[in-house]
Parts: sequence; structure tokens; C-alpha cells
Amino acid sequence: MQISIRPEKAGDREAIRNVNFAAFGNRNDEADLIDRIRESESFVPELSLVAVLQQEIVGHVMLSKAAVYNGKTKHTVIALAPLAVQPEYQKQGIGKRLVQEGLKLGKELGFPLGFLIGHPDYYPKLGFKPARSFGYELKQYNVPDEVFMVSELQDGALDSVQGEFMYPNAFFSDTTFAVRPATDEDVPFLWDMLFESLYTPEGGEPFSRDILKEPFLAKYVEGWGRPGDIGYIAVNEKGQSVGSITARLFDAANKGFGYVADDVPELGMAIHREYRGYGLGKRLMNALFHRLKELGVKRVSLSVDPNNTAAVRLYERFGFVEVGVVGTSITMVAPV
Repeated sequence: MQISIRPEKAGDREAIRNVNFAAFGNRNDEADLIDRIRESESFVPELSLVAVLQQEIVGHVMLSKAAVYNGKTKHTVIALAPLAVQPEYQKQGIGKRLVQEGLKLGKELGFPLGFLIGHPDYYPKLGFKPARSFGYELKQYNVPDEVFMVSELQDGALDSVQGEFMYPNAFFSDTTFAVRPATDEDVPFLWDMLFESLYTPEGGEPFSRDILKEPFLAKYVEGWGRPGDIGYIAVNEKGQSVGSITARLFDAANKGFGYVADDVPELGMAIHREYRGYGLGKRLMNALFHRLKELGVKRVSLSVDPNNTAAVRLYERFGFVEVGVVGTSITMVAPV
């Protein structure tokens, strides 16, 4: 049986979803998890692998970024989940090959450790060991010691990396969140989200909040509620606002960073850092696109830093394509 292993491509997503649906008893939980990981900062494109047999995808494994915390120290590691093989191809070594290739690539990318929650009879054969026996903690899930496992990818990492292992937000469902239209009472929060939307690369110097006073930024919220303004707010189970999406029209005399035409609204979106990875970006985008269609809007634009890869991937899934560059940001446009 000639099985090849390779990273997923954009056109593989439906097949990957189908493999996970079938492998996990015709449920969508694992497929939905993969979608949330793809939208998050935890996604590592090189570590979403498919097994291909005669041009058919018959297996898939996802390894994504997670963390081990020791006080204020954070170590980036990888988490393996989910692993799926089409039922008719199971127990033929496909899952083993996917895991081995994923761990090999994870090692090459420099990740020190790989973690998972899995079957205690299967994964030890692939080099995984009970993680708590090495001092690692897991508090997010209440699981027996033998199913919480770790694999050392870099020599000495089991000694040098210690602390509490934590899955990222993408591993937790967004069902406790709601999306509602923005009101006048949300204007202070829209200012907060405008500041949150300013992209700073990891290790970069954060902006001062005073930057919101600059006319080139203030124009996105100032006078909110004028004709053509559209906004939605994501709220958590306590009713607290945690993210927003807006669309506002500009003209040639007062262009936004993503301006393309007077009749094309410019989109802006931000989510509080601790709530990223729950699929809220997708839900906010769906709500806005639905409203734009109702209003007969044909196109929508935005401006994004190309280094903000999680945001760019999400926008591309909604049909956005690059049409220009303004400063250090790219302008993207999508049909509605």
C-alpha cells in the first residue's frame, strides 16, 4: 500500500473534515476543533499532515502550538490532536506514520516537547511517556495519569522545560459565546477594540494608547452611528464584551487604510487576546457578511499587517484577496 504523507493544502479541508467525521463515529467535534486551530495563532501549517492513498486522503493528524508555564516563564511546545484515519484503513500503520512524521517535523522546527491525551496502549509504542511522572501538570482536563503523555523532541527538554501544560483556547468550544449588533452603548468598547487591533509582532514595542487620538485612527470610531456604520459585538457567558467587528464607509477625501472605493465599506475586527482561538473571528465575520448581503453591499475591504498570519488566513477563507499595499499593511477585498 503506497501511502504518502504531506502537509495539508487549502483544497484538502473538506476531505480532512470527512476523515475526522468518519473516524470519530460521525460527529463533528474533532473537525470543528481543526477549524478553530486553523483560525488561531496556534496553527502550524507544516504540522497539519494528511495521508494520501491513490490521490485520496485517508488519514490526518494535527499538531499545533501549546505551552508549558512555570511561573512567568512560557515554553512553546506542541500538542497532538486530533489523529484520524478512515475506518476502512485503520490498523494498517497509517496513524503511526502520521504521528512519526509529525513528531519528526516538530523536532526539525525546534519544538522541545510534544504532548497529548490519548490511549495508553497505543501512544507509548510511538515514544510517548506518562507526563506527570516527569513533573508536568494538566489542570484543564481531569484525566488519569496514564493518558496524559509527553514525547521528548529535543535532548534534555524533559529536564529543562518544566511546569503546567496548557492547551490553547482553540481546544475549547465557542458555544458559550454570543454575537449581537453593536449599539451606541458599545462605543467605548469599540475604542478599546480599535487599540486592540493594532498589530505588534512578538517581542515588539507596544503602542501607547495615545495613538488613538491621531486622526488617521480616530476616524474608525469617531462619530459612530453615522449612516452606513455596521457593527457586531461578541460577548461571553457573563455578558462581557470580548470582541467586535465593524464596517464603515470612507471617501476619497478621507481614506481609511483599506480604502478602495466610496461604496466599499472597510472592515475592522479585534478580539481580546485571552479570547482568541475560540472561533469568534469566524462568527463575527459571518454575522457581518450576512448583514452586508441584506443591505445589497457587493464588496468589502480591509487592511492587515501581512505578518499577522492568523488574521490573514481567516480573511482568505472568507474570499479576501490582496489588491494593494499601504505602508506596511496590505489591502484586501472580498465579494459579499
